[in-house]
Amino acid sequence: MRKRNTKEFFNSWLYILIALGVFAILALYLGDVVSLGRRLFAILGPVIFGGLLAFALNLLLVRIERLYFPNSDHPLIKRSRRSVSLFLSILIVLGVIAIILGLVIPQMVKAIGIVSEGLPKVYVRFINWVRESDFLPDTLREKILFSDFDFNSMISKGMTLIQNWVGNLIGIAGRVVSHFMDLVLSIMFAIYLLANKERLVRQFKKLGYAYLPDRINISISHILIVANETFASYFGGQFLSAFILGILTAIGMLILGLPFVPIVASVVGITALIPILGAYIGNIVGVILIITVSPLNALIFSIFLIILQQIEGNLIYPKIVGTRVGLAAHWILLAIVVGGGIGGVLGVLIAVPILATIYHLVKEDVEFKTGKRPADGIERIMTEAKKPRQKRTFEEIEPVSEVTGSEADSCDHTGTS
Repeated sequence: MRKRNTKEFFNSWLYILIALGVFAILALYLGDVVSLGRRLFAILGPVIFGGLLAFALNLLLVRIERLYFPNSDHPLIKRSRRSVSLFLSILIVLGVIAIILGLVIPQMVKAIGIVSEGLPKVYVRFINWVRESDFLPDTLREKILFSDFDFNSMISKGMTLIQNWVGNLIGIAGRVVSHFMDLVLSIMFAIYLLANKERLVRQFKKLGYAYLPDRINISISHILIVANETFASYFGGQFLSAFILGILTAIGMLILGLPFVPIVASVVGITALIPILGAYIGNIVGVILIITVSPLNALIFSIFLIILQQIEGNLIYPKIVGTRVGLAAHWILLAIVVGGGIGGVLGVLIAVPILATIYHLVKEDVEFKTGKRPADGIERIMTEAKKPRQKRTFEEIEPVSEVTGSEADSCDHTGTS
């Protein structure tokens, strides 16, 4: 059994005391820490948003640069590659936003009016079907027909909620306009980052090399590389997958002759950015809109979208995203809950790649450390764990030592002498 020396013992307890001290400070001054964090976030908001915008645009920028005369060595092409690709990236993003808003907003206004007029009619048809149906038990029919459920009141409240939600969107738009300078600064900062990203990366590499020990520098650089690959893979795949799903939804709805194609396809594509829950949100919104025209069409749409989402989730999405974001469904759901509780919509969007990065790094470290220990170590520990404490004969399982060639030869000579 290996005995730890005094230095290892002191260091382990020092780390524990530091962690307890940090935890105590956070517990005692949590309100001040949160307040300071919010103040810093408000001050650095344009910089943070600019960095996120630069990261998102870079996913498109890299792909456009690969298509912009990649084999040309002409000086003009080489000098203009970054500026032209950046301009096209911004133009494509603005064009997509304009197209979506141009399609969705008129359809949304129309849909709200149709829903407010159509749902009461659907309810009346449902009540008439209940009265005339012979398939329902009498007790269930009586409960439905003689319940105190006021559908018109529910519709009124629902329309009020929708109007308040639209009003909130208008208020948000007003705040965006009022903070127009912050938005301009964020866009300028994003453009600067993308235009000079290679030089900035070299500068940060020099800073790390100058001020950090090599071991720490390597660890931090590895974490950043893994995080960049994970975020790029996740968001690039998520955006492309959502776009494909929206297009396929529109094509399928046109073939099936379903109404509200622009708004439903746009909603399905946008909500697909939210893992797991987005599929249900898009389906529910589509069903609510289509059921005002035809309940049968709503059922057809729901079945069609479920089948399409299964095809997209099992065939298309894995090919696009790859294995980098290989989280199980329960981890993704946990990330959504925690991220949404902390950061709202933005928290939901970035929680999954953050957790995927942590998961990848922890898995990598666990495989490295367990690979240096005996293969049967876990079984030996579990065997000892099943015994009562007084009957345990456990000795610490030492890492497998790497024997060099000269040592192995000396051992062989010793054994044969």
